[in-house]
Amino acid sequence: MPDVAVKASYAFLEPLGLTGRGGTTERVLAVLREAIIGFELAPGEDIDKLAICERLGVSRFPVSEALARLQSEGLVEILPQRGTRVSRIRLAEVRQSMFIRRALESQAVRTLALGYRATPVGHVIPGEAEGLGKGIQGPKEITCALGSPSLAAKSKAHAPLAGNDKDALLQSLERNLRYQQAAAQAGDRRGFHLLDLEFHLTLLDALGFARVKAAVEAARANLDRVRRLLSSPRHIALTLVDHQAIVTALRAGDADAAASAMEAHLDSVITELVAFAAENPTLFEDL
Repeated sequence: MPDVAVKASYAFLEPLGLTGRGGTTERVLAVLREAIIGFELAPGEDIDKLAICERLGVSRFPVSEALARLQSEGLVEILPQRGTRVSRIRLAEVRQSMFIRRALESQAVRTLALGYRATPVGHVIPGEAEGLGKGIQGPKEITCALGSPSLAAKSKAHAPLAGNDKDALLQSLERNLRYQQAAAQAGDRRGFHLLDLEFHLTLLDALGFARVKAAVEAARANLDRVRRLLSSPRHIALTLVDHQAIVTALRAGDADAAASAMEAHLDSVITELVAFAAENPTLFEDL
């Protein structure tokens, strides 16, 4: 874990250059968010905006705009007359976010196990054609696939999840589990994290309720640092077992088992986080 101090050189940040997808502010936002979630910018660390501008090769405006967005996400604090720093993790907020996820996602898998969904499944894990021999797909490719507008265009009217639709969901989840297994074996923590997100999004896409998905995604934004913080080999192995239990219950159509497996999966994050916080209190705001 890096020391809490200003990293004036910010050598871990790659200059943006003149080309790239999205506007400058969006690109700066993505770079800084990833640095915070990945703990290259540690909780409580002061941020030198000018040094970041110089390192990324951008003006102050997009950096200031990106930091304002990160403040709204709870990842940074902008202190008048004192500067900007990375927010420490607040356990109370994590508990609330996990409460929302637990309630919605357990009900989502219960509903899917009972055989209902609002829209058909069109979600396929990217990179299957390349095979596992070429490694886990990079973050940019996976991120783009998650937000692909072509998937939304495939949604249809409300209908029961059955036949080919159920098979498609199970095939997508099982394919995702194979990628998770490969990432775990390769020690690819970041790749596993992205595949973990993909697993949960696949379930929400299958359910097809846009407001439920939006609520879960909003709650999850506050948990990304925590999930990365706990991404030890042991935690990754347990997460994979939890995901396999969820898929097994869905395959069997066992609604109670599916909901219980999801609840146990999300509860384990809080249990591990409380233990971690006791050992690393400087990273947390409310201990």
